[in-house]
Amino acid sequence: MDLFTHDELNELTKHHDQPCVSIFLPTERKGPDVLKGRVRLKNLLGKAEEQLQEQGLAEGNIKRMLAPAWQRVEDEQFWQHQSDGLALFLAEDGMRQFRVPQSFQESVHCRDHFYINPLLPLLQANGQYYVIAVSQGDVRLLEGTRQGLEELEKDSLPKDLNSALGWWHEQNTSFHSMQQKSGARRGDDTVIYHGHDTDQTEHELKTYFRKIDEVVAETLKGKSAPLLFAGVDYLFPFYQEINEYPHLQQEMIHGNPDDWNASEIHDRAWQIIEPKLQASEQQLVDQFHERAAHELATADLDTLLTAAQFGLVETLVVSSSARLPGQYNTETQTIIYANKNDEQSEDLIDRAVLMTLESSGEVIGFEKEKLPTELPLFALLRAPLSTVAK
Repeated sequence: MDLFTHDELNELTKHHDQPCVSIFLPTERKGPDVLKGRVRLKNLLGKAEEQLQEQGLAEGNIKRMLAPAWQRVEDEQFWQHQSDGLALFLAEDGMRQFRVPQSFQESVHCRDHFYINPLLPLLQANGQYYVIAVSQGDVRLLEGTRQGLEELEKDSLPKDLNSALGWWHEQNTSFHSMQQKSGARRGDDTVIYHGHDTDQTEHELKTYFRKIDEVVAETLKGKSAPLLFAGVDYLFPFYQEINEYPHLQQEMIHGNPDDWNASEIHDRAWQIIEPKLQASEQQLVDQFHERAAHELATADLDTLLTAAQFGLVETLVVSSSARLPGQYNTETQTIIYANKNDEQSEDLIDRAVLMTLESSGEVIGFEKEKLPTELPLFALLRAPLSTVAK
């Protein structure tokens, strides 16, 4: 799996006024259908070629631009290592790919900038979360969404507690005493250290967690999704003390994660994450209604795009699967709507997203049915509507 970060987003949004191809498709993690992605990508690349030809791009340039993606079509090993969705971004300077735990509808977009809307939920806490699972024999950092949980491959993480505290275990210190005793109540772990001073043991544990935290903090830099700790109760206070990631949750997943696969961890984590997600979504909806009464929120597309153009959108909430075809004139601040089946027209939601990001606004993806507005987007503004009145 490939981690999609704000840094990656910034790199993608730097591409302007040049041919850019964005491709999205669902993929399979395992089973007999894993190679179906090859067929999907082949068909989407055919559509990309047609669109680029219609836009007047030379045949040689088209072949060079799409060549890295065609190589993926022929690479059977590549399709054996997928997540739930694949996003490819191709331009004259190369290709970026993201295998992510989020399924996509098949689509291809050939524009003068990359189309990023389907990836927006991965940048927010919209059901996205992380788990750091720590046990005696393993350390795993996992990324999850509503759909499931998948391990992030991080070779820089400590291998296990034994390797970090080798001298302790070599002298028969019993880590198993940290596991919850059979029949013990949650949070009532009993710890017995054999042959070593408790202070020294705690020092070694903090060293171990410090190594873990360095990797976690660097990997999740700039992210805002919640992080859950999975492990025996005794270890959590040590991690809390060392942790530098600001979104570590007070709740934890209790138990020995060695006993669980990613799906089982997700089931436990989602019981914690889902209520937080629902509360966060409701808070945004409440803010919209409250601020709309004071002209600090809007769901009017004309006003919203004008506000975004002048950097007045603080938070833009969109349905990442929605599309509103049309053209926005930045000189007159007017919209010309297009037929909903016009795939060559500009996407007005995409335009709102790009202008919001360019002015350091926040963009949050919502499921369409949870939006409190008729249109699939709304905005919280930094200044009253009168500031952007035409």
